[in-house]
Amino acid sequence: MTYRNLFVVVMVLSLCVVFVLPCSAQYREYYITGKVEDSNGQPLDKVKISLRDVTFNRGFSTKTNIEGKFKLAGLPHGIYRVTMEKEGFQTFTGEWKFEAPQTRMKKVDVKTIILVSESKVKEIEAAKEMGDHLKGATDKIREQDFDGAMVLLEKIHKEKPDDVNAIYLMGVCYFNKQKVPEAMERFIKVTELTPDFPGAYYQLGNCYMQKGDKDKALENYQKGLELKPGDFISLYNGGLILYEKEKTDEALDYFGKALELQPDSPVMLEFSGLCYLRKEDYAKAREYLEKAKAVYKDPEKIKSLQEVIDGLRGL
Repeated sequence: MTYRNLFVVVMVLSLCVVFVLPCSAQYREYYITGKVEDSNGQPLDKVKISLRDVTFNRGFSTKTNIEGKFKLAGLPHGIYRVTMEKEGFQTFTGEWKFEAPQTRMKKVDVKTIILVSESKVKEIEAAKEMGDHLKGATDKIREQDFDGAMVLLEKIHKEKPDDVNAIYLMGVCYFNKQKVPEAMERFIKVTELTPDFPGAYYQLGNCYMQKGDKDKALENYQKGLELKPGDFISLYNGGLILYEKEKTDEALDYFGKALELQPDSPVMLEFSGLCYLRKEDYAKAREYLEKAKAVYKDPEKIKSLQEVIDGLRGL
């Protein structure tokens, strides 16, 4: 080999070295750390982590340790498809972008990855299905389709016997189907499971009213009002019972609280006026009856109120 040829070979080799060195340096560009947990925040070990470079189809892999932590040292720059797998858990897939070339190794701590267990997924799916059934039943109750609602509610009850909302709505369906004992059984069960559910006491009050037990009805309306003082219907129903029992001052208190919620309620104004009439406070009676007459729309009701008002003249 001549000196000239040797020189050419050396130059070519030199160029190759200059070309290759930067390429080999990229294999020490990124130092990736991270952690994998379950949906309860507990670390997951032995999670298989696979990365695939979308440009050069290079693959890298690692696993999490007992603390759920992992690391990948010397990762070249690029865009990676990431897969994380563990038996019994849903597979996580994502994309990591480390596109910028680095002259020195750059440490990156990726956001904690959450893997959801298959059992948790089933639980979430079941909860969604139950939620769909509950919404469907509620819609059917609004449409007065109580039999259709019961079909959906029975499905919930079979899977979750203590689901308070389903039991409550079953009670509503039974009550509207004139099956009062069955309705009462459900509402009592609700109060046992959730003693602070005001609607159950209101519904029990209605059941006792259907049975003609006004004392028990009033007792349950009062329990509901202790939990939800602003329940207009319970104030109305309780006030009527007290009025019929001639507990005028207590009835007036109920009607007054109801009027604070709905100042223009004609029936509350009327019964307030009748309470004052019973108390022989004729000025107050006339005041409330006049207000009731002004907001009533029924001509017959307006006529009857006017007759009462006319009878108060001079008193």
